[in-house]
Amino acid sequence: MVLTADKLEILAEAALALGAEVMLPELSVRQDPRFEIVDEPTAVADRPAYLMIHPERGRVPSVAAVAAFVEAAVRGWRS
Repeated sequence: MVLTADKLEILAEAALALGAEVMLPELSVRQDPRFEIVDEPTAVADRPAYLMIHPERGRVPSVAAVAAFVEAAVRGWRS
């Protein structure tokens, strides 16, 4: 089964409701005791990551800061 949604929270709740194994960003679920972080070297996402920002929102300082953090984090994982 493949679940798709435009909100990470929806995917997380659906995975919990279905008892499914799911790969989510660690930053998103670190504070949620319902998830277990797995240190598995073979657990690697095989899909590309995209960061999309609406042009008007990209000028908001807080949105720009988060986007820069995500971009740096992804760049760090790839190297």
